[in-house]
Amino acid sequence: MIESDLQVHRKHIQLGVQENRISKYFDEHLYTSLAVLDLGLTEAQVICLLCEGLDLVASRARYSLRELFGTLIALRRQELRARSNVLARERSLYCSALLQHVFRKAGLDLAPGVDLKNTTPEDIARTPVPHIT
Repeated sequence: MIESDLQVHRKHIQLGVQENRISKYFDEHLYTSLAVLDLGLTEAQVICLLCEGLDLVASRARYSLRELFGTLIALRRQELRARSNVLARERSLYCSALLQHVFRKAGLDLAPGVDLKNTTPEDIARTPVPHIT
């Protein structure tokens, strides 16, 4: 799985886009809810998602706590949701912004009307893109 995350292990810190095993989330006590959205992607879309995701891993795109605060500001003032994140940084993506970015590259906008770096997990969960949950 490709994700943007903050991970702290003994003597090792990862901040940004990374590859991880799905087993990372196989703990009922830590992760009590899980959602899988089947968007009915074509093979070309899947390849595009993987290529873009792996490119972000290779280029070491960072995780940005700063952008999360910018999204929080936009959530408090709804007119800011469609505008650029006021605290946006280059080469940085937090988790739901990463999903929005790679899916837009594949031709799907999971949260129409919301700026890439103001995308929340709730926006993705409520995507208007046809899917099976």
